[in-house]
Amino acid sequence: MIKSELKKASIVICAFNEERTISQSITSLINQNLPKENFEILVIDDESTDSTPKIVKKIIEKEPDVKIQYLKIRHAGLSVARNTGIMASNYNFVGFIDGDAKADKDWVANMLNKFDDNDISIVGGNVENLNLYDSKFSDLIHKLHFKASLMIGKSKITGTNMFFKKEVFSNNNYFLDTFTARGDESYVVANYFKKNKDKKEAYAKNAIVYNEHPIEIRQWLKQQYIEGRCGYRISRILYQLTLKKIIDSMFRFMTIMFFPILGSCFIFDIDPLIMSLLFLFLAVRLLYRYKYFSYGINNIKNLGFIQTTKGLFLLIIGTVISDFGNIYEIIFGKRKNLLNVSTTKIIEELSTNN
Repeated sequence: MIKSELKKASIVICAFNEERTISQSITSLINQNLPKENFEILVIDDESTDSTPKIVKKIIEKEPDVKIQYLKIRHAGLSVARNTGIMASNYNFVGFIDGDAKADKDWVANMLNKFDDNDISIVGGNVENLNLYDSKFSDLIHKLHFKASLMIGKSKITGTNMFFKKEVFSNNNYFLDTFTARGDESYVVANYFKKNKDKKEAYAKNAIVYNEHPIEIRQWLKQQYIEGRCGYRISRILYQLTLKKIIDSMFRFMTIMFFPILGSCFIFDIDPLIMSLLFLFLAVRLLYRYKYFSYGINNIKNLGFIQTTKGLFLLIIGTVISDFGNIYEIIFGKRKNLLNVSTTKIIEELSTNN
């Protein structure tokens, strides 16, 4: 029994060169256990150069009974694509799924059911690994990092599985487009609840999306670097400078300096006191992330000693890379406006075209 039949949803798929997966993503939405008139699908193409547009248009021709919009924008990144989807949406509930993901047949219904509580404005869902059997590393990262981050995070919102009341995006509370590599859903959530303390978010464990995770270590480390940069940028925008933030940044800086200085010990004569202090800083930094490490290792301990040891090493390296991104943003990050030119121009173009 689907309680969500009276609610209507706009589902946004952001795609860039997704010819391998876009068909399964759209098909999984077409096959939702909801009346077709209760939802629309918006495919926002971030100027793909492969056959993604042809595949989408072919599906639209094949499925005339399903409301599918295809909008191609100039290449500007994930946040701009999401913002475009919001502006083009026609219903009061807006959901997001990636072009390389697919949804369980009850995904939309289970997400919408959470909005039966009028105080709920944002809902996050469960994400499982789509390429579970294609890569041992992908499986490891899913359990080690993604699941652990979800367990310890204050928010359960993830970019590839989230639903919003459209009112969340009022007053220019859009996704930050100062990064093109990610969508900054954490900013949207934090900024909204900062101004609407009476509202809540919910987590729908039975609303499942299957998503691909990095299959190579360099892909994952790049993600950690971007996360580190983005984390500081969001913090700078939303919150004032505090002693806690200064101390946090200091520990991050000492963490990224640890390994270069440790390597220098084999070349130069480093004072043992300096090395002791560096080890202390690193230990405190890792202790600060104890919950993250604990959940991550607990999730993979059944994989055996070798994989668990590998996982611990990855968590340490990932932390260092994330801290490097954070410090880089502090020193070199540009102070851009909240909503920059990319989104503003595309919104104007949409308004003109419509």
